[in-house]
Amino acid sequence: MAAKPNQSELEAVSDIIQSLQQQANTFFKGMQMSSGSYFSIDDARANLNSLSNMTDTLQEKLKSSGMHAIPLDSEMLQLDCQATVRKGNEDSEAGKLTMQRVQMNCSAVNKTMSSLKK
Repeated sequence: MAAKPNQSELEAVSDIIQSLQQQANTFFKGMQMSSGSYFSIDDARANLNSLSNMTDTLQEKLKSSGMHAIPLDSEMLQLDCQATVRKGNEDSEAGKLTMQRVQMNCSAVNKTMSSLKK
């Protein structure tokens, strides 16, 4: 049986969880565009990667302290998290391509409108 985690281990896990919550809030606010600031595809990708790294750090800290949020014999939840990050990256790339197409179409419309004015 694992030893009971000490106070510093509990505080470290708590700090990681708080950081993870803050990062997740930043990500979701940015994705909703409710933050009032420009949130680019690269920002979304960086936030997803940061969330993934923080989740890995949390899991390692929990394992080293004897507290297990995810059972050691179950990798399905970890694989699910990785798949979610991968899907987010794919979606952000698709969004980037769509935005590039929209920009090209707008540019073509502007050129056409400019030539009609002449």
